[in-house]
Amino acid sequence: AQLAHPNIVPIHNIGIDAQGRPFYSMKLVKGRTLQAVLNLIRDGDSAAIKEYPRATLLTIFRKVCDAMMFAHSKGILHRDLKPENIMVGEYGEVLVMDWGLAKVLGEREEQSSSASRVNDTGDYGMTMEGEVMGTPQYMSPEQAMGMVAELDARSDIYSLGGILYATLTLRPPIDGTTLDEVLTKVKNGHISSLLTVRGNKSSGSVGTPAKMQAEVPEALQAVTLKAMATDRNKRYGSVEAFAGDIERYQSGFATQAEEAGILRRVRLWVARNRAIATSAAVLVILMGKVVFDGQRAALAIKRMSASAPIFAARAHELLRSGEFAGALEAADNAVDLEPRNASYHVVRGNALQVLMRLEGAQKAFLRAVELGGAEGAS
Repeated sequence: AQLAHPNIVPIHNIGIDAQGRPFYSMKLVKGRTLQAVLNLIRDGDSAAIKEYPRATLLTIFRKVCDAMMFAHSKGILHRDLKPENIMVGEYGEVLVMDWGLAKVLGEREEQSSSASRVNDTGDYGMTMEGEVMGTPQYMSPEQAMGMVAELDARSDIYSLGGILYATLTLRPPIDGTTLDEVLTKVKNGHISSLLTVRGNKSSGSVGTPAKMQAEVPEALQAVTLKAMATDRNKRYGSVEAFAGDIERYQSGFATQAEEAGILRRVRLWVARNRAIATSAAVLVILMGKVVFDGQRAALAIKRMSASAPIFAARAHELLRSGEFAGALEAADNAVDLEPRNASYHVVRGNALQVLMRLEGAQKAFLRAVELGGAEGAS
């Protein structure tokens, strides 16, 4: 009831009825769960495949992230995030449902000494209660270990990673034939491979539709695996950072999770700036990429370095137009291509500064000073 957000199912009323029983009323959501959508796509439903391409599914996922950013800002964990608890309304609305295991951070939670793990029903997508709470195939390792007092936002981030996994592969991130097997895999970080071709029924995985001939892009694999890292410290520090990487992917930028090299970032930059990419200098970059091997590597680097001024000029242009993320990537490319040019470090520092990444901006400006010039730093 504390979470008034467009992507969280609203509670309208709470009270006690004439018989002294507590009740609450909530919005009636007409639609279907995200799990139902994924099942339809997996089973080859042509209407669902057309209505929910990967881009649309990622947009739905970002709305789920928006809901969890808000909940976490209020100090509330969900603890049971999974596709079954996401409703996709008939008008495209996305709502996070079923907050029955929600926990308010900082509040002590009584744990019954007599509580025992739920019996193995064979359905590992079903919510468990007791010493281990959550849904086995989507719960974080710390949840699987019953570390109730130590849960934080990163536990929900793991589960969000599981939802992203299912969205990309049409199957849960953890498989197993018994409950103990599933929980053991969760604790040990044994996530199923993301490399399954979604359209290949002969791959040995869950049946997938023949029309979805697409492997999971490496960038999204990196994002998913970062969110689902067994070590909480290696996950995204916040849902905002997680969602930011999805936005970068959708906008054609390199994600932070993939730690993209210069060639990858140049290729993405060219894809986003096709008009500029027709210039001879940028074509040289593409030529350099083709010959970037063996004895011709040095020549390729030399040719690519000649394009650094174009990236720097583009960075200046994007800074003036307020497109700061694009400006930073263009500046990064210029610095990578010609790392000893002080002016490129300055424009990179300016981009980092307006993005409030002050530590990085300071390092960029200091590097410019070391190279003999920091004019233009603000």
